[in-house]
Amino acid sequence: MKRGMLIAGVLAFLCVPSCYAAEESVPCEVSIIEQHDYSCQLIEKIKLQRNTIYNALNLSSKQVKAKDEIEKKRYLELEPELKDLCIYSKQLKDAKVMDDTAKICDMEKKLKITRKNIQKISAKYDEEFEDILNSEQRSKYRMVKKLKQNDLKKVQKIQKNGSKPSDVKPFGSKMTQAEYSEQLKQKKSLFKKSKKTECKK
Repeated sequence: MKRGMLIAGVLAFLCVPSCYAAEESVPCEVSIIEQHDYSCQLIEKIKLQRNTIYNALNLSSKQVKAKDEIEKKRYLELEPELKDLCIYSKQLKDAKVMDDTAKICDMEKKLKITRKNIQKISAKYDEEFEDILNSEQRSKYRMVKKLKQNDLKKVQKIQKNGSKPSDVKPFGSKMTQAEYSEQLKQKKSLFKKSKKTECKK
């Protein structure tokens, strides 16, 4: 479930074209199993998404050639960051299982830096890509990016806070609606306090 959310989050702000072989020509499947590196899975999903966007933009043959060059450079820079994203996510998951607060904080910081690096790289090549588009294509591309950023915010909110519990008491519950509302309020208050004491960002 968490891996699915992570993939969805990455897809929302990344659009990387092709998936190259892992280091030392190790097949993606072996890399995923042995190193918990599922960056190849991310790349394949992102590739499909970007191709859909490109088709919607009706690129000319000249634009396609320029786009291919830009995307090749984009991926070469993103590859190590995506690998780190996968590995740090796995290490964070393990640290949470072990309840290792220091390790959790360390991994969260590393993930934050990695995500920022990914965003910077993506923004740089998005700018290059927009330069080869005409005004109509550029407008359409920016609209798609904005929609995907909104999706990303929703995914990140769910990852951070979990899905919001219903304000209506469960069917068959013996407590009153007022008691249930008070219980929810106390849970939210405890959650906020525990988040504050977890890590110093």
